[in-house]
Amino acid sequence: METKAPCDKHEEQIITLFKYDETTNKRIDSVKLKLDDLTDLKIAITKISTTMDYLVEFNEQQKEINRKQNEVLDNINTNLINLNSRIEKLEEGQENLSKRVDESECKNKIDLRDIEKQKHTDVLLKYVLPSSGITILLLKLLEIIINKINI
Repeated sequence: METKAPCDKHEEQIITLFKYDETTNKRIDSVKLKLDDLTDLKIAITKISTTMDYLVEFNEQQKEINRKQNEVLDNINTNLINLNSRIEKLEEGQENLSKRVDESECKNKIDLRDIEKQKHTDVLLKYVLPSSGITILLLKLLEIIINKINI
């Protein structure tokens, strides 16, 4: 058997160490890459978490804004309903006033034929009737006088 010199023996150990070190280095590099990936994931998750917190806060603010807008829209709707009912009442009142004005205009129209008719009726009542009454009385009186003379 050959005995190796102590130098040779150490040489083999050194080669084995280097071989071992190369595979270990590969493993360490692989672990470092995985650790870097995990660090990047941690950073990304932190950013996502921060973004989610911001979005939740923004959504709450938006919810409050939407609630206030809904209140304003409800108030506007209520006011519009009131205005519409008032307009309907005003239109009804306007129609009633229009009818009353039309009726009043009809009553206040002066028809010249009616005036002439009234004048003639007044003259008839004022002069003709009393005259005819007096004429009838005179005729009766004459008849009585003639009857007395003839007797």
